[in-house]
Amino acid sequence: MKSWSDIRWNLLGTGLGLIWIWLTFGDLLIHPGQYLFSVGGDGVKAYTTLAWQLLHGEGVWHEMYMYPHGTHLMNVDANPLLYGISSLLSGMGMTWTAGKVVALINSMMILGILPAIWLLISIGRKLGISPLFSILTA
Repeated sequence: MKSWSDIRWNLLGTGLGLIWIWLTFGDLLIHPGQYLFSVGGDGVKAYTTLAWQLLHGEGVWHEMYMYPHGTHLMNVDANPLLYGISSLLSGMGMTWTAGKVVALINSMMILGILPAIWLLISIGRKLGISPLFSILTA
């Protein structure tokens, strides 16, 4: 079990991380569906495959790229776990648009920084690095 001191340092790291995320990505957090992190190549494929699959596909078989027999979602850089959760939300009545898919992917990329901060602080503490330096390097 973590001590109160470890929890306190993790909370401080989380707070500083949230401030950094807001200062760096504030506009994007307000309008997450109006920005693409990549406008060409494989970066766009992550957006388009999930959006196409949610809007037109069924199951985990993907037919957007006109391969003769389609391909599995894993082969086209789509995230099957994200697709599965999104499909469940669709089954509960949520309607998807391309903008909502972009917002979902962008929000997950940005908010994914927080678990990385927690892990890096924990690794630093396990290695015997001072708490403040662990937070600063995270």
